[in-house]
Amino acid sequence: MTTILQEHLSDAEPLLAVRDLDVQYRIAERDVDLVKGVSFDVGVGEIVCLVGESGSGKSLTANALLGLLRRNKRMTVRGRLEFEGSDLNTISNGSLRKVQGREIGMIFQNPASALDPVIPIGKQIAEAVARRRTERADIRRRVIELVDWVGISDPEQRVKQFPHEISGGMCQRAAIAIALAGDPKLLIADEPTTALDVTIQAQILALLKQIRDDRRMSVLLITHDMGVAAQTADRIIVMYAGSIVEAGPTKEFFAHAGHPYSIGLINAVPRVDGARARRFSAIPGSMPEARNRPEGCAFHPRCSIASDRCREETPELRQTGTQLTACHRADEMLSGLVKPWSTQAVVPLPGGVT
Repeated sequence: MTTILQEHLSDAEPLLAVRDLDVQYRIAERDVDLVKGVSFDVGVGEIVCLVGESGSGKSLTANALLGLLRRNKRMTVRGRLEFEGSDLNTISNGSLRKVQGREIGMIFQNPASALDPVIPIGKQIAEAVARRRTERADIRRRVIELVDWVGISDPEQRVKQFPHEISGGMCQRAAIAIALAGDPKLLIADEPTTALDVTIQAQILALLKQIRDDRRMSVLLITHDMGVAAQTADRIIVMYAGSIVEAGPTKEFFAHAGHPYSIGLINAVPRVDGARARRFSAIPGSMPEARNRPEGCAFHPRCSIASDRCREETPELRQTGTQLTACHRADEMLSGLVKPWSTQAVVPLPGGVT
């Protein structure tokens, strides 16, 4: 871990401290880096957002935190994953199981697949509640409380229903109730608004913020949607090709992003702001496969301002303004000397806005 990253991390004792996380996969007698050198903190009561395209290593990072990669004999996880002072990467399986679902809750990416289709949602929530409570009446009372608290109407009747009998938004709320059943201190939410319409998405995001405010629970939110990150996070961490390329407080990040990939993600969010159309298009190219990542900066084949140095030398995270940025040309971008994606055309926005 670089010195500048150590200096940037909070002086306060974090709830979760990830240090130099590496995840490797063994294939054809070769170890392939899927996640490389990832370090970050999550403070008490903080919402930290991991953003990036599919394949950037976000979900692998979350799975490593929960020990879900242990059973895969081809996977190797290195680094320190300190949760309340204990290293989740080295504790025994028995100790890890006491953390899973109790101290750390998980909302998985697809609620329809995370819920058992042949078991009523109330029973599924009850199984999670039973990790901490044993009295049947107490468990049922707690299930009804959770179902009501996550915003599912008529909880007495809803707990009897199967996942296919309720909407996608309600399934996601049921999955959140299961994640909260053990009264965790950290909630990991992996793409919790995927496949939900805009209205339900906003409700789920508001619920996550309410959880943080009511319980002072920390949240690690994983998403590819910069709009979701902007609405929800206290801090944003951008991942690309298995590594962190930028990190900083949300407001400052959107005002002064210093990595071309971050700027590309921000510009890919449609906006209607007054009488001006926003420059809007997808980032060219695609995420490189882990086995074929290029030399130098992994983003350089897709970058409009890549230099020879970018093609030869891997940039390290360093302080640029209020952020940490892994880009050789970050200072030039922040000073306005170069502008990535400046040749893109302005795309007319709907509704007659130009």
